Amino acid sequence: MNESDIDNSLNDCQLMTIYSWLPVSLILSDFLISYIAYVFIYCPSSLMAIGECILKLLFFNISFIMMLWSFLQTVFTDPGEIPSEFWLNTNDVQRVQRARSEQAGNILLENIVYNRHLALVTTSDKGFIRFCDKCVLIKPDRAHHCSTCGYCVPKMDHHCPWTNNCISFTNYKFFILFLTYLNVFFIFFLSTSFAFLYHISKLITQELKNEQDFLHVVQVVGLANLIFLIIYITNSSITVVTIIFMFYHYNLTLNNMTTMEALRPPAFVSEDIQGYDLGKCENFEQVFGDNVLYWFVPLFTSYGDGVKFSTSPRNLLDQQQYWYS
Repeated sequence: MNESDIDNSLNDCQLMTIYSWLPVSLILSDFLISYIAYVFIYCPSSLMAIGECILKLLFFNISFIMMLWSFLQTVFTDPGEIPSEFWLNTNDVQRVQRARSEQAGNILLENIVYNRHLALVTTSDKGFIRFCDKCVLIKPDRAHHCSTCGYCVPKMDHHCPWTNNCISFTNYKFFILFLTYLNVFFIFFLSTSFAFLYHISKLITQELKNEQDFLHVVQVVGLANLIFLIIYITNSSITVVTIIFMFYHYNLTLNNMTTMEALRPPAFVSEDIQGYDLGKCENFEQVFGDNVLYWFVPLFTSYGDGVKFSTSPRNLLDQQQYWYS
């Protein structure tokens, strides 16, 4: 590779980095514009009582801070790393790669799992050890290789372009709280300013009936009010999508599933293992923890280490009997 090829590769990487952060920038811009529109356009123009204005601004600011905090936690929390005991050394990699067949390679991997006492309850569709040939490691339960990040992520839910990060064991709680506070923020924005929006819409309708040109409409209604109308319509569309997305992820949480598992159910080492469903309350606490006060705060309180998970056996036998260890 010559010097020009290296420069081109570096430029491509820089462009990809810029593109990957564009969705995050768009979301932050929408947050900021919505905040400015509510505080500096709606509140001064709505002619509401001072006490009512203070209460609205208090709730609005709290929801804004919690939404932004949750979003930044989701974006900047590392999705986690696979522990070193799951990685193969050079000799093991060479032995697996030189295996005469996939089955022979799987036998070598099973020996490694036994020798290292790795607790695994899931297999590939063929019943083999889940192995990542890109990261050259044995995949822990619920871990998947992210093609965007370029490495295996523990308890991966999905890669979210809007956060430029993998949603995984480490930040899943933050992601759900972000969706929750985002909807609280937007619903409050839309519901409290609806009367103001109706007034703007009525003015525009009257001017259009009089067949006035656009500049006259802007002059009568006000440019700031027209901007508020556009923001209101945009946020209404976003809210419809995010509400559906929020309920979908709460449903996944209550059933102890990830998006990856919903799309492709995992294969277990034994038919006696029903899955990870431990009951609604226990499933919820797996993500949010057992302290109610911390449920609403974007601080990490999830159970476990991200590689070993409790399962739901079909019978009363000890579930640990199914681990390779």
